Amino acid sequence: TTTLPPQCSGFVCTSGFMHKAAASSISASGDDACCEEAESGIVSVVVRSAGWGNGNLAEFYLNGQKASAVVRRGLNIMELRSDGGPKSVVTFDTHGSGSDALVAFLDGLPTGTRVLIAATDEAAGNLTAAAKAAIEGCGAHLIGNFTYRGAYALIGTKGGPALAEQVLKDGDGIAAASAHVEVEESDPTASKPLCPARSANPPVKGWMSGGQFQLDAGCRYSLFESTGAAKCLANSWMVVVGGSNTVIMTIRLANMLAPDAILPIRDGATMGAFSVIDVIIKDGVKVYGKAFQFDDCSALQHSEECRSKIFAAVAEAPKPIAGAVRITLFSAQFWDHALDGVNAVQAKGGVWLGSKMAFLVQVSTWDIYCAGMKVEWCPRKELSDKDLTNEAAITLFNNGMAPVLDKLQTFCAPGQPAGVLGCVGLTTT
Repeated sequence: TTTLPPQCSGFVCTSGFMHKAAASSISASGDDACCEEAESGIVSVVVRSAGWGNGNLAEFYLNGQKASAVVRRGLNIMELRSDGGPKSVVTFDTHGSGSDALVAFLDGLPTGTRVLIAATDEAAGNLTAAAKAAIEGCGAHLIGNFTYRGAYALIGTKGGPALAEQVLKDGDGIAAASAHVEVEESDPTASKPLCPARSANPPVKGWMSGGQFQLDAGCRYSLFESTGAAKCLANSWMVVVGGSNTVIMTIRLANMLAPDAILPIRDGATMGAFSVIDVIIKDGVKVYGKAFQFDDCSALQHSEECRSKIFAAVAEAPKPIAGAVRITLFSAQFWDHALDGVNAVQAKGGVWLGSKMAFLVQVSTWDIYCAGMKVEWCPRKELSDKDLTNEAAITLFNNGMAPVLDKLQTFCAPGQPAGVLGCVGLTTT
């Protein structure tokens, strides 16, 4: 077995640094060899590709950080925004029948759009002449040499030149392309109108730019300071269900309302270290708080004993206090866990069900790890089965999500407890 030396193209730079422009040709590892200080108006771009027998990967790095990793068969295309942030990542199965869709996608991009392309698995078998021409329209010169299960990486420009490109045959390793790209700098402080937050479908789609989240709609949301948030949430029950992202959001909300209301180490507020966390806050002080960790509750489907303990935990909270805010966080790796949390609220909420309520439910990351990335440590082996297709995995995901959304309708519809503050259902970020 031949051990390849480390490559700068696969190294993640320390925050504040970006890949060197020649990173794809440097055999090394470490910030000194691979990275340089980030520069305003410049984004470093690295694209890595490997066919089935050489690692089976498609990776995109922006400013020294891995922006996307794709394991789906075909040509994976990342479209960049004018400020260098990722706008979309789309996979076209050009071993199958994806060439026409690829042509339509590239033809629809505005001239000057930066286009990153990486092949994974097998992407050459049915790559048509029209598809190759469309890629050449993004500056490619080597796509004609792309062969069965080969590797292909491109940093191109729609209607312009390629900044970097590499193609390798099956067995020759990982293809990598790297370059520094000049970008437009967005102004996160620019005045923008307020978004229609109380509409049925408030704007939520956007992108990160300069450490700030920019909405596609070109608007902004008004932010609450702690006093304003406490006033808005007085006499309410906030129910949060999900994984690591929801844990972070809950900690930030609770600690904004009352210092040290939830602490990760003290309260076990990290994934795998808690089952339910419940706090009540009034006038900037936590007046009730409990963290529950049940050994019966795992990443597998909850047992009846686990469910009964979750239900009991919800029932332990004291009765509502005038002006107080209750925040309840349920750990949920999968949708059936989320359903258990929502059911517990409905069954054991008691007089709290008469409060203003709000729900935030987010589930997806574990499904991505298991069904998408097929990681070995996935606790649900039926999801990481190599024979489970993407389509079948999405069906399982939707089937798990449906009863949760149906249950939330009993809380979130107009006139119901959460009909004012609202409900948010999220998949991934």
